[in-house]
This record gives sequence, C-alpha cells and structure tokens, in this order.
Amino acid sequence: MQTYIVRRRGFATDATKLQAALSRLQAIEEAPSQLSVRWLHSYAIAEADGRYGLTCVLRADSPDHLRCHAEVAGLPATEILCVAATVLLRPIPTRSVYLLEHRNAGIGARQEYEISANDHTHCLRTYVIHEADGACGNVSLYQSPLLSTLADHAARSGTVAEIASVIGRVVYRDET
Repeated sequence: MQTYIVRRRGFATDATKLQAALSRLQAIEEAPSQLSVRWLHSYAIAEADGRYGLTCVLRADSPDHLRCHAEVAGLPATEILCVAATVLLRPIPTRSVYLLEHRNAGIGARQEYEISANDHTHCLRTYVIHEADGACGNVSLYQSPLLSTLADHAARSGTVAEIASVIGRVVYRDET
C-alpha cells in the first residue's frame, strides 16, 4: 500500500461537524470493508476563511480507492497527494503547530528541516510528495511561537508556502 495525504478543505463550519466527520472515519475503519484503505491519522485545520478542514494521512492501493473511501465517509477529497517519503523528526506537541505546504517547489525533506532557525521554529514531520506534474513538494508540520515567525521562516526558504493552523490531531494507527 502507498501512503497518501488527502486534503479535505473547509468542509465543516463548526467543531460539531468536524467531530462528526472524524466519527465517520472511525466507523469506516472499524467496519469490514472491501476498500483497500487504512486511515493512519488526521490533522484538524483552521482554514483561512474560518471554516475547518482535515488533512488525512492514509494508506491505499490507489487514488481511486481513496475517492471511494471519501464518498463512503461523506467527505470531500479536495486533493490526493502521493507521499514519496516521510521524515519523522520530533514528537507532535499539542499547541503552536502549523501545517506548511511547499507545492511544486522541488525542495526535499532534508533541506526543509535543515533550514530550521533559532527562532524557536522547528520542523516536526515532513511528507515529501509527488505532484501530478512530476515535480516534488512537501507537506510539513512545524511548531512555531507565532504564525508570522513561521511565515518569515518559510520566506527564508525561498519558496511560497501555504500555512494553516493545526487545531487537533487524531491518531487511528501509528505511522510505522
């Protein structure tokens, strides 16, 4: 099975709808299924427009299986990103965590965590992804005291990055 990141952007208007979505994911995992999809964990995201989304890490035989899984769960699969490598650097803390996406950047995981500055901004985990056009990018989790500090950190890396606040993490299976 291949590891994927599935972005489910802004589908929930409140925490109740977000919790209901996570409950549906758990129910699918606990029921017998023909789908070759295994949920590892999800990051609850506060989107810029005030809505909530999920960034889910799953294993599947194909993106088509992930689309079927999303349909069964009643959730969007806004983006499906193939993970080429995962670099686990530090445990995920409970606060001041942000999801940072460098898309079509060609920047690899090694460069990403080497640029951590002495401003209390730390890379926690990086997923190196293959873009549809063949380019590489990454989706990383950072701990930073302020969003502006992380934005400055991302700007120093020389690439444009999308940053979202992680408001929670649900682990269903360990990634190893």
